[in-house]
Amino acid sequence: MIGDVLEADRLILAGADVDAVDAENRSPLSWAAIQDQVALGRQLIANGATVNHRDLEGKTAVYWSTERNHIACLRMLLAAGANPRIRNHAGTMPVALTDGDMKLALLIAGG
Repeated sequence: MIGDVLEADRLILAGADVDAVDAENRSPLSWAAIQDQVALGRQLIANGATVNHRDLEGKTAVYWSTERNHIACLRMLLAAGANPRIRNHAGTMPVALTDGDMKLALLIAGG
């Protein structure tokens, strides 16, 4: 189940790789950002997930959170040290996708 923090705990304790990727090179943190799963994202980061991991399109969790307008997830990622300046493979930075509160959050973070 997506966003199941207890199941993620069980898997992490059993030795699962928090940076394991799927066929599109998306990590669990990428999927947490896509699905706006803030608690799961925090848990993954606390267990060593790479905050600036890029998928096959060059998108990071920050990019996905911004693209999907998931501001709570974006703020969590930025607080964890994620870089808002990483461009995808098309050369687009997350701030180019935004306006209003999302843009403000990225600009404050230096994006």
